[in-house]
Amino acid sequence: MREENAPGPEFISSRFKVGVLDIDDVEQSIRVDVNCFFYFKPVEPIDFHGGQHVRFENISRPAWVPHFDFENEIEEVICTDESYWYDTKTGMVFGRLNWIPQIQERFDHHPFPFDRQILDVQCLVNNCQQEEWQLNDERDHPVEMMMDHPEYVSQCELNAEADAWNLKMLKTHCLNDDENKSSIVHFQIFLDRVPDYYFWNVVMVYYLIILLKCVIIAFPYTEARFDYAMTLALTTVAFKFVTAELVPRTSYLTMLDKYMLFGLVLLMIRFLCDLGIQLGYTDKLPFGDEGVRADCTEENEISSGFTVCTVDQICTATLALAWTLASSAFGLFILFPNLIRPKWKHLDTMQGMSKNIEVEITGNKTWITKRKRIQYKDLRDAVDHGAKEEATITVVPEE
Repeated sequence: MREENAPGPEFISSRFKVGVLDIDDVEQSIRVDVNCFFYFKPVEPIDFHGGQHVRFENISRPAWVPHFDFENEIEEVICTDESYWYDTKTGMVFGRLNWIPQIQERFDHHPFPFDRQILDVQCLVNNCQQEEWQLNDERDHPVEMMMDHPEYVSQCELNAEADAWNLKMLKTHCLNDDENKSSIVHFQIFLDRVPDYYFWNVVMVYYLIILLKCVIIAFPYTEARFDYAMTLALTTVAFKFVTAELVPRTSYLTMLDKYMLFGLVLLMIRFLCDLGIQLGYTDKLPFGDEGVRADCTEENEISSGFTVCTVDQICTATLALAWTLASSAFGLFILFPNLIRPKWKHLDTMQGMSKNIEVEITGNKTWITKRKRIQYKDLRDAVDHGAKEEATITVVPEE
């Protein structure tokens, strides 16, 4: 890296290690652990005696160090570790910086809990530019700077979220701003959600609760049926409210929301069927002694060979079959989640962010209209800056 104004190092090389600590679906934010390992030539001579690697104390850190920020920070990032070593053999300064930022993210939860997410972490280097990504000699630096995979320039690992997500891949991209002598190191972390937790703790329990509506066929055609139906409905609604804390709060319906609402709809249809039977065929209902349901006979026929009990059985069996098929389909997606998960290419935006586009800048009377190429990710900042300078920025269509 190279400083713009003050005397700075001739270059700095770096590698990054990113760990995912927490993913908050409700708040749509991520908390990551970012380690940056780097080395550079010091701006001032350093006179040390001892072993090859001499560690700086906090009071005597190098005169120049790189400065980092993060895009979309929710709160100020605190640097949890800042360490420097001086290599007396090569005359280089090694450094390690560690941050745990909480970053605002936007998730697409439509296929939840079978969703895939690409988490974006953008590290802004404000006082120098990236020139190299890799340490020259991986054996020639302190142990604290070792990576799990020394051959990687950058790597990612799941920490607290290891059981809830599967890490598929990591993409990195470095964007240099020659004018401002700064860089953006962009990480994309590709994750698959593990849906098993939601299947066993939400879907399976909910399936059994809704399936209990079939038991209503054993009740006599009295108020006991309504009491059972209302108890089951209240239980279902209570379960829905309890599990709402496990489901992302979105303005649209996720797949799990649709499944649970489908169960409520079937429960309501069964309730309406029973209401129609009791109100529409009051004189055909079988009644037994002491509130026990009686078997249907010829007296309970609605038409030839078609009794009230037959209608009741058909309604129960049809709705139970529909609910079982819907739950089986949900279970099939648990076994083969890629059947419903979106393709990575539909989620990957890195190519678009790093794409160069041509813009036309039209200023006021003292300005001359000019064209320049900028990166797509910088378009919004360019428009905001142009508004302050009374300039208009227009994207030039590609030929």
